[in-house]
Amino acid sequence: MRPNASNARPSVTQSDTTDATEPVSPAQNCVTGLGVPSLLALIVIALDRITKIAVGQYLEFRTPVPIAGDFVRLVLWFNEGAAFGLRLGGQWVHIALSLLAMTLVLYMTFHTPKEDRFSLWGFGLIMGGAIGNLWDRLFSGQVIDFIDVGIGVHRWPTFNLADSSVVIGIGLLILAHVRVSRPRIGRDGADAATGAETTDRLHDS
Repeated sequence: MRPNASNARPSVTQSDTTDATEPVSPAQNCVTGLGVPSLLALIVIALDRITKIAVGQYLEFRTPVPIAGDFVRLVLWFNEGAAFGLRLGGQWVHIALSLLAMTLVLYMTFHTPKEDRFSLWGFGLIMGGAIGNLWDRLFSGQVIDFIDVGIGVHRWPTFNLADSSVVIGIGLLILAHVRVSRPRIGRDGADAATGAETTDRLHDS
């Protein structure tokens, strides 16, 4: 007597089929990856507020305090423009551009897989920096800058921690793009070489 074949088959439950076939929406995928960028943004906002309040209380306007000789100094400066002293219009233009950039970053964060850590970290840093400077524009009409870097009279425009956070975030996005593009270029080159080798073999035959 042959054994019943149905008894040897593994049982498949409804939850197994659902997990295997049900697609994950961008929002569901992002919820699990939002923790780190949200934490980074909060840390940047907190540090930005603390440092700006401190320099506003303890530094005198345009009076440099050397940190690493003349190369790195702390100096209180009020900036009514964008990051690093750039002027793109009036105060409300900068506020509108900040809100537009934050909306774009939030949208891209929700559509970034949680495995793409460098991009999520970058979005978190950019969001934190943008909120930090937007806070200044909304409540005081100008951004507090205090980090002065340069040699002699050749100085980089004064900036703050929020500006640095945005720049580092952009760097992480570039790094994430390079990391994704490099294997793709390698695969394309290997496919092209394989195709050329196959063509040569066909011609030889």
